[in-house]
Amino acid sequence: MTKTSDTGKKISYEQTIDMPLAKFDINPFIVDTNDNIVLAQRITTVQYGGTWHMPGGKVFVDELVLDALKRMSLLKTGLEIEFLCPSLNESVVGVYDDPNRDPREHVLGITFACKILGGEFIPGGNCNDVKAFSPEKALELQLAFGHDYMIKDGVKFLKSRRF
Repeated sequence: MTKTSDTGKKISYEQTIDMPLAKFDINPFIVDTNDNIVLAQRITTVQYGGTWHMPGGKVFVDELVLDALKRMSLLKTGLEIEFLCPSLNESVVGVYDDPNRDPREHVLGITFACKILGGEFIPGGNCNDVKAFSPEKALELQLAFGHDYMIKDGVKFLKSRRF
């Protein structure tokens, strides 16, 4: 048996993993004190224009997930939020890896349960409306990016935690 050098192994490994990478986004499952779900409607000139979604987006390099959730929520809804649970890991509703969830590229979605701290419903960013809906009404809306199954999981999350 021939022993491959460390350099040969490194080169072989790097060639194996040198593939395009999936991206990820974060989605705040924001609930009010009545367990209504806050959603934002996308402007018509963007992907899934006119549909409703959880007001999330991408995390910047060197940005914490909670800071990104707060930034995106404030930008798109006018609301100040925080995790519903004491920590990031306890607040994870789900991780969604369907490569076809976003037609633009492979984007994994991670949904976090969040609560409102303050602010007013003021749409901004790539959104032209923001409202809170009962879970039943939210699921009747035309939703973007697989947010229908994320919302269903969020509702189950709330019921299992009994806040």
